[in-house]
Amino acid sequence: MGEAQTTIDEIKILINENKLDGVDGAYEKFENYLKEAKQKYGSFNKNKWLSGWRLSIYKFGQLFETKDASQFITILNKILEEDIENNEVIEFIKSELMWNYFPKDSDFAKEYFEELLKKYPCNPEFHHSYSHYLERNENYEKAISECRLALKIEPQNREFLITCFDREKIFFDQLIFEGQIFKAEKQFQNMQTFELYTYNSTFNYALFLLKDRLNDHKVIDNKIAKIDNIITQKTEEERRRLIEILGIFAAILGFIFTNVNIALNSLNFEEMLWLMLEMAAIFLIFGISMSYIFQKDKNSFYKEGKFWILIALFLVIIISIFFI
Repeated sequence: MGEAQTTIDEIKILINENKLDGVDGAYEKFENYLKEAKQKYGSFNKNKWLSGWRLSIYKFGQLFETKDASQFITILNKILEEDIENNEVIEFIKSELMWNYFPKDSDFAKEYFEELLKKYPCNPEFHHSYSHYLERNENYEKAISECRLALKIEPQNREFLITCFDREKIFFDQLIFEGQIFKAEKQFQNMQTFELYTYNSTFNYALFLLKDRLNDHKVIDNKIAKIDNIITQKTEEERRRLIEILGIFAAILGFIFTNVNIALNSLNFEEMLWLMLEMAAIFLIFGISMSYIFQKDKNSFYKEGKFWILIALFLVIIISIFFI
């Protein structure tokens, strides 16, 4: 295992130094490394694919976020075509290069990992990698499902466990942010009942904090719901009051116009002036009355000038009766 790890590190050094061609170049050493890896690691076996070696492949793949991987992918394809046996390890190495080299949210990445899973459905690394793509495209539920499947195949893998918990927490946070408290509570329950989390004290403490957050948001949501109900109730009351007022106003207008039509045929000019004054007083009384109805502090109304104006208008109406 140590020899293989040193070889991959040597290849990284050669790439960084841009020593690619020739017998001692990165291309040649990489091809030799792949041939050795086919024999040494072959198909997935957690006793052979140890975490240290896999970590070295992860880091090797990350190199191609900024470096050109095209020739290395060509070499990988050449090895895959030469011999169809023990290719699972070659596909794993290729998948790390492909993931880091190509856009991570492209349809190409989706199709590539789906094809790998068809060929190697029991390889947890491919489920784990596919979950990266799904999470990147905000398909959290399916990403969590793929992560959990990887853990089902290899429950002792701490890298998978941390990734899976992070995926689930991100999904929980997203639901909280969107105000989907019911779904967030369901997601929390799924996390709380997942045995691999409950056996770990770190995750247990994290779940305790998530529960507190959930409870806080539930309290806030309940208070907001109560406030919304109060606002709705008050709005409905005001709406009904306004409709009643408009009904009264319409009735007053109808009454006035009817009487005006009658009066036009029976009153002289002076009486008509008093009638117009009376009508103006009625409209002003109506306006001041509306102001009183919608005033918050009704006690202060009597201390204001509007109250005395209202009294004066009533007196005008009473006086005008004697002149019409």
